[in-house]
Amino acid sequence: MLDIEHLSVRFGGASEAVSDISLSVGEKEKVVLVGETGSGKSVLLLAILQMLPASASVSGRALLDGTDLLTLSPKEMNRVRGERISYVPQGSGNGMNPLLPVGYQVGEPLMIHQNLSKKEALARAVAALRRFDFGQEEKLARQYPHTLSGGMRQRAMIAMGVAQGAPLLFADEPTKGLDGHRIELVVDAFRRLEDQAILCVTHDLRFAQEVAQQMAVLYASQQVEWCSKEAFFREPLHPYSQAMLAALPENGLQAETGFAPPREDSQLAGACRYYRRCPWKRSRCRENPPFFPVGDGRKVRCWNYGS
Repeated sequence: MLDIEHLSVRFGGASEAVSDISLSVGEKEKVVLVGETGSGKSVLLLAILQMLPASASVSGRALLDGTDLLTLSPKEMNRVRGERISYVPQGSGNGMNPLLPVGYQVGEPLMIHQNLSKKEALARAVAALRRFDFGQEEKLARQYPHTLSGGMRQRAMIAMGVAQGAPLLFADEPTKGLDGHRIELVVDAFRRLEDQAILCVTHDLRFAQEVAQQMAVLYASQQVEWCSKEAFFREPLHPYSQAMLAALPENGLQAETGFAPPREDSQLAGACRYYRRCPWKRSRCRENPPFFPVGDGRKVRCWNYGS
């Protein structure tokens, strides 16, 4: 369905915010991107959607059913956004307009992209809300966002994303700022999306474990690991992936220096971007490694798995 090939993003003369990312999302497949803040996860989504500012320079390809989205005109891309790809931004549902009822906002894309009447769109919006078991959905559709909890607003944003029936959903940090109970509600909402492919950004490994089928790990704008969810949580290969899992409470909160957020001044020019923090580093690591295939569809950017 979606094939991202060597996609990179640069802002002005700054270093790359996204560097040579390649991954795919199959039909009805759930792919989750994990990594620290600043690793390029959200920028990747916005680049594919052509929602970055004019200062951004994007290279590579993002093929949706064979069509390169990066070559489409703004008018063509506007049709893709909504009809083919839905987008749920981060912010615990705070992206909702406080002046408009929830039902109107969930149904508005249907009026824009499918030319439905306000009445028809509202009926579809109520049906979308009902998929997530809010209760009293007709009443909820008439309420304003400030009357909903953060978890309810986030689920309403997801309902907005699925109301149009787009086969691919992009979600950016859907659990950010939510407590444990509300995170469970969002997890349940994603579990209900069996017929949609999902490309989701998160720093919440517990959420990823519940939702993902495939995992991509980003560090300092580069993809450093690609594998199934089961492989990631059973036996992560990259030292950064291992550090993330070691830092989980059930693993003893073993947050070492290798888990620190990436900083440009911590990197050695031309070297592996994890070089200064890596417990495995050797002389070969002063050269940035390629993305090595390691069997069963896995890939890892580390010289320990290549020649």
